[in-house]
Formats: sequence, C-alpha cells, structure tokens
Amino acid sequence: MAVRIDHRKATGRMGEEMVADYLVTRGFVISRRNFFCRGGEIDIVAQNRTHRLFVEVKTRLHAYFATSEVVNGAKQKKIIAAAYRYNAENQHECPLVYRFDVAILEREGEMYTLNYIENAFAPSMELL
Repeated sequence: MAVRIDHRKATGRMGEEMVADYLVTRGFVISRRNFFCRGGEIDIVAQNRTHRLFVEVKTRLHAYFATSEVVNGAKQKKIIAAAYRYNAENQHECPLVYRFDVAILEREGEMYTLNYIENAFAPSMELL
C-alpha cells in the first residue's frame, strides 16, 4: 500500500510550530491554531494581557515571493473576517489591542530565517 506524503502541509505545520514557539518565548499564549470559519482562516491566534495577535504564517522553501505578495488584499479580507468571528466567539474581560501579523519563514540551506512583520496589515484596531 502506497502512502502519499503531502510535503507542503508538513512544511506548513512545521513553520506554524516554529512561529508558535517564537511567540511563546515573547510572552504570548497560543489561544488557537488553524481557526476556520465560513469565509476565512487564521493560522495562529496568540495573546498576552494587552494584545491579541492574528498571525498568518508562510513557510517557503525558496525566497521567491516578495513580502508584499505573500498576503494579498483578498487573503487579508479573509483573515479579518475570521478575526471578527473569532472575537465574537471569544470575548475577553479586558480590552485588547488587536494586531494582524505575518510570519515568513524562508529556508536557507538547512536553516530557516524568520521575518516577523508586526501590524502587517489592518493596523491595530478594535474589533467588535
């Protein structure tokens, strides 16, 4: 019996794990991974006492995308829609600053370089 390995999904999961570890070392708690809802998806939701982050993770085996091409306008709208849904389902007792970040991991030989972009789009805003 042949088993097909989806290397793209495995690479994506590995990248998300690396970014989650990065956030945890900076004092954030990972609230949710791979939040799906109608119309959108968020790779990582993380928060601390003051901020809730919605993080899009892109893992690349080659540096062939410009940063501006990684998360286009259509993808941003889907992430924002999912963030609204997530916030509606997960109220917090204290006001939070909401931020949309993008984490880009690019392979360089056997190592990965992380380019973490805070406020990559839709700058901090209050989500109802």
